[in-house]
Amino acid sequence: MSGLIRCICCGANYTISGKDYYRCAGQKERGTCGNRVSVRKEPLEAATLAVLQEHLLTENHVRLFIEEFEHEMQRLGQDAGMEHAAQHRLKQVTTELDNLYQNLLAGIASPVLRAMIAERKAEKERLETQRVATITRKPIVVSLPDPVLVDRFRSKVAALRQSLDDGTIRTEAAAVMLTLIESVPICPDAPRP
Repeated sequence: MSGLIRCICCGANYTISGKDYYRCAGQKERGTCGNRVSVRKEPLEAATLAVLQEHLLTENHVRLFIEEFEHEMQRLGQDAGMEHAAQHRLKQVTTELDNLYQNLLAGIASPVLRAMIAERKAEKERLETQRVATITRKPIVVSLPDPVLVDRFRSKVAALRQSLDDGTIRTEAAAVMLTLIESVPICPDAPRP
């Protein structure tokens, strides 16, 4: 939440103060703000995530999630189509090389034939290298029905806290959170009569 929490009185950021609290930097560091409200870190983060979750679970966001998922599946399908075309070309190049070698064995050893063999060998090597790279990173393309995607979206939104606590994806999850939250304003309560 660092850099997102702002003092409504002076506009300064709230910064960590002690182990578990945020305080207005304008008051704490510069003494230019009268806001002495300290906020505990854990409840503030939990409340912010709860508001974010509530705002994410709308029909528009669910629809956007489904559209983005389907767009990514189309892109992966196009990659599979390009892979198929590359495999087809690899078969063609292999056949052409076999024919060129047959001509070489038949005694037709011209400089043009040798150049053609060298070109086809280089293309075959490039296509085979490409194929191996594609196989090692080949994603599994799965098409899910809308209700399954809606459930997946809701479970991901519900698991925001766990995502932020998971060390393997914490940095990525925090970066996404920063794009979703503009600011968290802190306002001291008005004096009560």
